[in-house]
Amino acid sequence: RPDTAVAAAAAAAPGEMEDLAVHAVLAKHYQAGFSRENADAFLVGKAPGTFVLRPSSRKNCYSVSYLDALGDKYHSLLKWNPGGFWLFNEETTRYATLVDLLRSRTILP
Repeated sequence: RPDTAVAAAAAAAPGEMEDLAVHAVLAKHYQAGFSRENADAFLVGKAPGTFVLRPSSRKNCYSVSYLDALGDKYHSLLKWNPGGFWLFNEETTRYATLVDLLRSRTILP
């Protein structure tokens, strides 16, 4: 069940993607100026579960770079349209908010 308080705090206007720079939960993880290379460097030596959200060069997308429970590094493209967020190549499962998507993948506790 989505956290309605989080969803309300992060709500974007209809038809607009959530602005992570001011997001109540995700702003501390968002790095507007990060490239994939910056994210790689940031994750070196960090604990499993650490992640960073960053802009994508693709329209209506964010990228997430994270260390899984074993400390392995991954990069994923997070796509958006007014129907919700989804992971690239997993378009059949959509989430109302980015928080819901990240929690479903155990990236966000």
